[in-house]
Amino acid sequence: MRWGNPHVGVTLRVADTAVPPGWAERELPSELVEILGRDTMRVTRPYTGGQQELQLTLAPIEYMARWGLDRRLEKGERIEAVGFVHREQGSL
Repeated sequence: MRWGNPHVGVTLRVADTAVPPGWAERELPSELVEILGRDTMRVTRPYTGGQQELQLTLAPIEYMARWGLDRRLEKGERIEAVGFVHREQGSL
C-alpha cells in the first residue's frame, strides 16, 4: 500500500469477486452521491478478469479519512472495492 498524495495506492489479491447482497443500498458519503455514486453502485458487476492481483488507485488520503479509512491497510486485511478497469493495464 502507498499511503500518500495525490492518491492512495493498493495492491489487492483477488479472493472473491461476488457483489455482496445489499451492495447498491449501502450508505455512501454525500459527495459520492452527488457525483452519481448511487448509480455506480447499482450497475456494479463482479470482476471477471483473469488477474490474481490488481493495482487500485484510490482517493486522496483526505477523502479516505473523511470516509472512514484514516490509516494504512495492514497486509492481509480484507476490503471491498468498486472501480473501473483500466483499459490498457487491466487494473482497477
